[in-house]
Amino acid sequence: MKKILTLLLIAMGLVAAGSITVLAQLPEGYIEVPSQRGIPMQGLGSGIAPCSIGEDGVYDKEKLQKLFFRKECEDSVKALDLDLSKQTLVGYSVGGDCHMHVRIRTYRSDKDKKYLTIINNIYGGCRAGGGRSGWIILDKMPDGYTLVVKEVKVDRIDRSGADSFLFPKQPTGIPPEVLESSEVDIRGCLPMTGQSQWVFIKPEFLTAGLDRYPDQKAECAAIFDQLNIDFEKYDLAGYNLNTGDCTRPAGIEQRLVKDYDEMVYRLEITYPRRTGSCHVIKYHPVWVLVPKPPTGYSFRIETKVREK
Repeated sequence: MKKILTLLLIAMGLVAAGSITVLAQLPEGYIEVPSQRGIPMQGLGSGIAPCSIGEDGVYDKEKLQKLFFRKECEDSVKALDLDLSKQTLVGYSVGGDCHMHVRIRTYRSDKDKKYLTIINNIYGGCRAGGGRSGWIILDKMPDGYTLVVKEVKVDRIDRSGADSFLFPKQPTGIPPEVLESSEVDIRGCLPMTGQSQWVFIKPEFLTAGLDRYPDQKAECAAIFDQLNIDFEKYDLAGYNLNTGDCTRPAGIEQRLVKDYDEMVYRLEITYPRRTGSCHVIKYHPVWVLVPKPPTGYSFRIETKVREK
């Protein structure tokens, strides 16, 4: 009977082939709501420190104003080009390990007048702590509706969250596509601290980032003039990578994958397993030029040790 149930779920697209996880069902009457955008908080906008929102859920005009005492939060929101008369802004923040990533979907029940945003917090196999936060933009919620954010921890050693709702990968019939992307050398400009990432989506945000380092601004501005990035077509993504090595190892690779099932542009950064031991924590910046994701697609960065 269990085998028959699993085969049935596979046929319905609710379980990937080879999986034996039975997915918990959403309450009856809930339908998926597509997000207009899903944007990581780290480095959004001017490239300064990420905004710490402190509370998951809907952010209306009044709630946003309370964040604006911190410039990084104000810049983060400005970078969204948000229209609250037509859109609803949802903020989230979850903790985990340094290589964790998240998968997010939102559902709506017209009967209950309720939205449910589910965050799959996916274990990345790193022993150090980390976190992810960001904004989700939805079409404006109808008056009288509420929204709840639910975090589900998955792929943990203790399998916590296995009895909660785990997102199925709905087959589209279109395999993931590797897109053209290129690592760029910005020669030490825009130094990052700790485990952080920046995503520059407009030239004015890059300029604001350079303003943070007045001693290097003229030199770095000249470097970016040579790169001549067309921000109408591309974004510049930076990730501060901790490989465990004291010096940047040879063999760091990157590729950009367009996942049609998850509607995400996924920048995958891989590196060889270290052969020595570094007694201090060192980070190695990786900067990649990526094409802008289309409407409805989110962007995320994932890192992984490459065994060979």
